[in-house]
Amino acid sequence: MQKFFDTVGIALSGTCLIHCLFVPISLILVPLLGITITNEHTVHEVFLSVILPAALIAITMGCRKHKDYNVFFMAGVGILVLFSAVIYHDSLGDIWVRVLSAIGSSILIFSHIRNYVLCHKDGCNH
Repeated sequence: MQKFFDTVGIALSGTCLIHCLFVPISLILVPLLGITITNEHTVHEVFLSVILPAALIAITMGCRKHKDYNVFFMAGVGILVLFSAVIYHDSLGDIWVRVLSAIGSSILIFSHIRNYVLCHKDGCNH
């Protein structure tokens, strides 16, 4: 079960990272495709609300088994950076929100990968 949530966490954090990196390109393409843009702040809130449960479940299950709390610390930092991007969205400006979101997502991706590798190495069966 933990491996499933690590995989989901990697996919969700990766989607968030891709979103942050390709928003400038999509802003150019959106009018050409006739698509309307949703509120960017809402998109970040939705990403965070989906990423957070997957990260908490996967990291908690993995750390209880392999006892590598660096993974827990790294995931916590990634989540705090993502929270900062959402909380300070209005005061930071779009570019800094994207930078923080990309950094937070990257940290979470690395923590999920490390968690997955450690659990695979230990032969976890959760």
